[in-house]
Amino acid sequence: MESYYPNCPICNAKCSERAELCSECGFEDKFGISAVWINPEDAKAWFEAIVKPFRREWDLRKKQDELFVKISKLEVGLIGELKKIRQQALVNPKKPSLGSIMEFGGYDWRVLDVHINKVLLLSEKVLSVKIPYHERKSDPSGESTNTSVKDLIESKAFDTTWEQCSLRQYLNNEFYNRFGLSDRKKIMLATTVNNRNPWYGTNGGNNVIDNIFLLSLEEVVLYFGDSGQMGQRPGTDIHWIDDQFNDTRMACTVARKNFTSLREVSIHWWLRSPGSSGLFVAFVGADGNIAISGSPMGTIGCGLRPALWLSL
Repeated sequence: MESYYPNCPICNAKCSERAELCSECGFEDKFGISAVWINPEDAKAWFEAIVKPFRREWDLRKKQDELFVKISKLEVGLIGELKKIRQQALVNPKKPSLGSIMEFGGYDWRVLDVHINKVLLLSEKVLSVKIPYHERKSDPSGESTNTSVKDLIESKAFDTTWEQCSLRQYLNNEFYNRFGLSDRKKIMLATTVNNRNPWYGTNGGNNVIDNIFLLSLEEVVLYFGDSGQMGQRPGTDIHWIDDQFNDTRMACTVARKNFTSLREVSIHWWLRSPGSSGLFVAFVGADGNIAISGSPMGTIGCGLRPALWLSL
């Protein structure tokens, strides 16, 4: 037997029983839909009094449901993006800022340069004062190899560049191997450019590829400040760059015992550039000035500040 009821006037669901409550949208026909087919005036009144108000409410509910679905999808997408960002942050922590101090491999490092996928680091403190720039090998005969500075210069017996020096070997072997395997994978190979001394013309040797290196004269000026003195020597009797950037170049050793207390001590630190001759190597002084003329490469007491490029 066919129902006296047509489709629901709100949601268009088929009404198979003479029920006054639609199972789909909840529309309740208190007026009695059968009256619609008896009297047109009653049908009009039924539509205005019951159907129209409920239809507005029904349309609003549908829009709210649709909006809720959209918001839910956005929330799911946002949660997914947040998870990705969190995972990336764990894998690739926040990029260090220029001049900041960061820890790597058990040492504190100053960030000198920042690129998209790498940063240049310099040890914040002087790590050792017991390693010369170059150690001469003992004479096979067992005889003393000590000669005068004049004889060494004239014979070029000590004319050693960064490529050949024992300090480079130490940094790229013993010091490099102090880092764990995961840290070593982050240290990038870098080409170290070795120019002539800008004031004395001393040969800097070949450009080489290193994991760990020392800064050059040009790099110290580039990253710590350029007063123009390196490019324009103040006078032939001037052997140092002494300028407003001295304080930024000063470096301290790790705390050492001084009588009954511990304190940090400002100290010289090696550069890799040659000094006034093949016997000398440039360095930064304890007060932050730059010794372009340098110090004998066998000197004990000039400190070590390694540099490296770290992959992000």
